[in-house]
Amino acid sequence: MYRLERNLHQALTRQTGTTLIVALVLVLLASLLALFALNVGIFEQRASANDVRARLVQQAAESALAQGIEYINLQSPTILDTTDDTKWKTCGADEETFPCGAVEQCTYGASTCTSALQRRANMYRFIGGGGDGYDVNSNGDTGDVMEVRSLPLDRHVASVGNGFNVNYGVGALLCMVKTPSVSTDPTECTTDPNLSSGVNVLTMVATAKIAGESASTTLTTTIGRASSLFAPVNKPPVVASGTITTAGTFQVVTNPNSGGTGVPVSMWTRMAVDKNGTPNTCYKDAFMHGGSPIFEGSAPIVTCDSCNCPATDSLSFPKSGPKGVQQGIDIVDVDPSTPQCSPSVVTDCKPNLDIKPGEFPCDLFQYVFGDQAWTDDDGDFFCEGRLTAQVTANGNTYTIGEDENYLLAKANYILPNSNAPYFADLSKLTSATILSSCDDILDSSGKISGGMIWDQQGCGFKDQIGNPDAPVVLIEDGDVSINAGGRMFGLLFVRPSLWGATNAPPLHDKNILDPTTGAVATGLPGAGTGNLRENGHANIYGSVVIQGTANKILGTGAIVYDATILATLGAENKLNKISPVPGSWSDRYKY
Repeated sequence: MYRLERNLHQALTRQTGTTLIVALVLVLLASLLALFALNVGIFEQRASANDVRARLVQQAAESALAQGIEYINLQSPTILDTTDDTKWKTCGADEETFPCGAVEQCTYGASTCTSALQRRANMYRFIGGGGDGYDVNSNGDTGDVMEVRSLPLDRHVASVGNGFNVNYGVGALLCMVKTPSVSTDPTECTTDPNLSSGVNVLTMVATAKIAGESASTTLTTTIGRASSLFAPVNKPPVVASGTITTAGTFQVVTNPNSGGTGVPVSMWTRMAVDKNGTPNTCYKDAFMHGGSPIFEGSAPIVTCDSCNCPATDSLSFPKSGPKGVQQGIDIVDVDPSTPQCSPSVVTDCKPNLDIKPGEFPCDLFQYVFGDQAWTDDDGDFFCEGRLTAQVTANGNTYTIGEDENYLLAKANYILPNSNAPYFADLSKLTSATILSSCDDILDSSGKISGGMIWDQQGCGFKDQIGNPDAPVVLIEDGDVSINAGGRMFGLLFVRPSLWGATNAPPLHDKNILDPTTGAVATGLPGAGTGNLRENGHANIYGSVVIQGTANKILGTGAIVYDATILATLGAENKLNKISPVPGSWSDRYKY
């Protein structure tokens, strides 16, 4: 009995020791798992912190690029003067220092190339920073190369995130684009102004770094001027997609080279020019001899509000009254019932053949602004279908025409129509100055100087708008009247208004425009057809394009083509804002 109890006690004793060992092993394993989990957590925390730092410098560099672009835009065109050796200096062919190394050495991107194809050596780096007391690269030196070659920005981003200090700077490289010898030549830079095409592009190089950290980045993008107008100097004085009906003593001064060198065009329409009264067309020198011309502007240009085309020097309509069309070579239209001039038919005839459908612009919006907004849905060479776009503001999504989408982005001033569906969110959809009344359009008190004005209410004008030094692009929606005393310098574009007093027509309607009239189809509720009327004596110096009809142009006014006005308009900074070139963004360089 005693022996049995002793064996049982020894067995129990041995079992207790095994349990302790197992427990210790389990505790050790749990400790190892805890340490592993802790290590994973620390690693993830470090990775997350690194990711946060990387995002911070990336966003700061993006902000720096935007700020640098805006600085160049505000300082143009004076800052782009490469003859100013206090701001610009050419890069060396092998120079890798900031910011020159952010462009390829050669036009084709090769590591070595002939001197004729060198790109970097023919570019200018900005050196006008001069060290503004800001440490761009966080190295403790506020006057080294990075500072001297950075734009002198007013930096407002002192810190981001959880108090991380981010230093940043933006360098600029300027390329005067060389005029190509042949169309297949690559895009090259030149330092010879005589070889320059007049086009400048800049490569912006932004760096950002968190002080005391290794987090840094370098971003580059190329910017250039994007014109809001398409070849304004080549426009005839009057272009319309519908009928042009003249009356009174309306005068048109022709574009002497619109149809080619020495080929004048005064009126161009895909329909007919109907003549009533005693209108005339003529060259500018003949027009200026018929009144009291004056010089205006700093160029200066010659203007005359009292001049007329003398009948003896008229290109078209030398006779009064409705009898006899008497069109000259400067009228380009379609007059199917009028016989062609011939040796046996010398009166009441047309000197020009009727234009073919494909010879007139299908989309007049694209003809003026270079952006397609209408489409030909049935192959008749007339764009009647409206292209649409979606815009969003304050959580609201609106389907609008592509023409409206373009004007929201490009216009400098907008007089809104309260019936437009996006009216309440207009200020969120555009950076343009919002005007409150028709009177705000006039510049007689210096309110508006140059730029693009989009008048959604179709106010027209009866005072001066624009001036020789700062002409305007005036977009008028709906049926527009120009009243006596009106003067305009620039380009007038009249377009249909699809947001009238009642509900607008369906945006996807395939027959918004009517090819038989060139204007808005009849029966669409609330639509303004797009018709220009001139009453009394009003003068326009520049050009007029009508996506609709001109019925009737009355009174004693004149539309005077002026190449200087249109060239000044095309070069205005307000209409040629600097913006990034699509696809040029890169983060492959490092400083």
